[in-house]
Amino acid sequence: MIEFIPEGGSWKNVPYENLAPRFQKIRDDMKKYRSPNFYRRFSRDEISGTITASAQPEYCGIVHPTENRRYTIREVARIQTFPDTFKFIDETPRDIVAMYKVIGNAVPVTLARVIASSIMEQVFEK
Repeated sequence: MIEFIPEGGSWKNVPYENLAPRFQKIRDDMKKYRSPNFYRRFSRDEISGTITASAQPEYCGIVHPTENRRYTIREVARIQTFPDTFKFIDETPRDIVAMYKVIGNAVPVTLARVIASSIMEQVFEK
């Protein structure tokens, strides 16, 4: 379905005949499903959505804005503000699902740094 989703769009842009049967069921009764907004492709000028531990396009916006693919492990790590120099323990293909889960469960590095700095300032204030 990704090929039918424009930059800034979602599964709602996919022609009905190209939707999987379960998505057709949702489209047929949007009010029942509260108009879900998964399979989201954020545009390049939008803030990224939540990176979830499942890291499935179905549940979060990890579809690349201009290419028909999901974000790589490194791209998702950048969104979570991991520096490019950060080495994950195992980045072999067999553990890709586990790596998305680790990154999705992580507190963004920059957020953790800001919180820790604030606590340090308050605790050790001169």
